[in-house]
Amino acid sequence: MVNMKRELEILKLAMEGIVIADDDGCVYVRKFDSVKSKYVYTPIRATYKLQRHNQYINIAFTHDGERYRMPAHRLVWMYFNKSLIPMDMIIHHKDGIKFNNSIVNLECTDSSGNNIERYRANGQ
Repeated sequence: MVNMKRELEILKLAMEGIVIADDDGCVYVRKFDSVKSKYVYTPIRATYKLQRHNQYINIAFTHDGERYRMPAHRLVWMYFNKSLIPMDMIIHHKDGIKFNNSIVNLECTDSSGNNIERYRANGQ
């Protein structure tokens, strides 16, 4: 189940430049480096979660003492599209590879569109 309130909070952090993503789907969080006396972007630690025998990359980070966690592909899509994912839509990996969170590999579709692509990718 998607927590829309939490995704909105993360989208706001992205729009403020606290969390960013690059074209390849890597996600970074802005932190203050006391040695350099400036803010730097560091990669967010990714974890892999088994969901229906498919591996999705999940990210987790802390900002101002608050812990945030979500699937990386959802954050990458929201970051580049500067909007929330509509309630009845999902983010589909075009090539079927769940590790590939490159923005060119992600599309917003409904579940029926995702199922059609899944069958096509499996040669059915």
